[in-house]
Amino acid sequence: MARKKFYTDNKSIEPKKEKTKWNTALYIRLSRDDNDKVESDSVVNQRNLLTDYINEHIEFEHIKTYIDDGYTGTNFKRPQFGEMVNDIQIGKINCVIVKDLSRFGRDYISTGKYLEQLFPALNCRFISILDNLDSYVRPNEISSVFVRFKHIMNDHYSNEISHKLRYYYDNARKKGKLISAFAPYGYLKDPSDKSHLIINNEVADIVRNIFNWSLAGMGSIRISQKLNDLGIIPPGLYRKEKGIYKSHNSNCGLYWNPNSVKTILNNKVYMGILEQKKYTTRNHKDRKRIYLDEQERILVLNTHEPIIDENTFKEVHYGFKKCIRTSPKQDKVYLFSGFLRCSDCNRAMLRSPKVAKGKLYVYYKCRTYSQMSKTDCPYSHSINHEILYESVLYAIKTQIYAVADMEKVIDKVNAAKPINSNTLNFIREIAKRRKTIKSKNKLKRGLYEDWKSNIISRDEYIQMKEDYNQEIKQLQNAIIELESEEKAIQDMQTNNMKWIKDFTQYLKLNELTRDLLFSLVDTIYIDRDKNICIDFLHQDEFSKITKYITSSINGGEENVQQCISTAASS
Repeated sequence: MARKKFYTDNKSIEPKKEKTKWNTALYIRLSRDDNDKVESDSVVNQRNLLTDYINEHIEFEHIKTYIDDGYTGTNFKRPQFGEMVNDIQIGKINCVIVKDLSRFGRDYISTGKYLEQLFPALNCRFISILDNLDSYVRPNEISSVFVRFKHIMNDHYSNEISHKLRYYYDNARKKGKLISAFAPYGYLKDPSDKSHLIINNEVADIVRNIFNWSLAGMGSIRISQKLNDLGIIPPGLYRKEKGIYKSHNSNCGLYWNPNSVKTILNNKVYMGILEQKKYTTRNHKDRKRIYLDEQERILVLNTHEPIIDENTFKEVHYGFKKCIRTSPKQDKVYLFSGFLRCSDCNRAMLRSPKVAKGKLYVYYKCRTYSQMSKTDCPYSHSINHEILYESVLYAIKTQIYAVADMEKVIDKVNAAKPINSNTLNFIREIAKRRKTIKSKNKLKRGLYEDWKSNIISRDEYIQMKEDYNQEIKQLQNAIIELESEEKAIQDMQTNNMKWIKDFTQYLKLNELTRDLLFSLVDTIYIDRDKNICIDFLHQDEFSKITKYITSSINGGEENVQQCISTAASS
């Protein structure tokens, strides 16, 4: 009897859970980049499912619905999620309900930390409707193998989608399709093909003005100030007002700034070129941008109508390279700005105007000597503008005539179609060096086995490996040079030498202009005796063609010799 009474009493004192008031948050997430766009996962459908659930359970008091629309589940840096966690910490919320675990998050580690550590520590109940998961009713299930496996599968799903999207986007970029939320300033997305750009005539002239002002020597600060003075609204605000720009961050700058100007001046899109994938990320979880070198980016030519021509773009960037800028009260740069260098210290020459007897005289002096240190450069290298002007004009004319004569020679050589084995020789020499590289790599791989077999010492292994690396590098450089020479000859034989046209277009040259200098000249050096040395653009191409023609003459090809003599005399 005593044993029976013991069981009866024990049953009568079974503990009961106290009723708790559940201040409930409904959490909804929809991603733009992990393929969560199906109808069943829409914001409306999630809201209806969650609302129906709490209406059927009277213990839940609906406090607030938190919605992160357009945010990935691979990290928890979401504005509404952060606000919800803050409300949990201050005691406003003690229950969270989601449609399923994937809506809460797709990162295996972080999701586990929230559900297994943070929420229990804050006495917050968690319910996932479709997973039949309730941390209050069945607390042990939160850390069960089944739930953890679901976290892993959600994480894996994001990884798979990320790889597929990267592959898809890269393929689209290689085909010249625009992969961007909105078109660059100055363009619109083609209504008939959203991946194609068309010129936005409403603001295209502003882009042209920015490039023209930069060509004139205005820096990005002055250009941005001028745009603001003219009352032109900046790109972000323009997109917002036109309803083009849609972002979670609605704060758009009210004014132009130097970075906005630099972004436009550095964008190849205005030449009709799509340069995409300028940066990437390590994986779908790490959102830190890794900026790629130019050779790693995806670049496709002639994908749309250009706003500015290629020469304008190059001249602007030549100005960047030479640090060409106007003075604060000046609208245009001087003729030789950015071209003059001291031949001793290689610093820029300083323009030094003087007025004598009512006449303006302009001299150029070494900046180091004039402003910095007469020890580092003890000569002024001073030269009069008029003398410099006439000397440079004569030198450029001479070079133009030399190139024009070469063009005649090339036409005669191509017309005669002389027998020459230069191209074949290049192919042989390149193949020979590649074969040597292959042999050196094989020997280099064998060094490790020799070291481990005690045939050579560790120091010998390191030294011999370094020697092989140096030899391979020299061979690779030789191949690059041979391929460059081969291309120059092929261009000559197919008359594909744009640089010759750059010179010959100025055959009737009478005066110097900045356009001419930009087209033909790299640097003008002034030495201590006022001697002038000009580094012309395309000097390498000129030398390679000269070498080719000379080698043909020396090879005894009389028909080529005759062609050259005839062309030169004409």
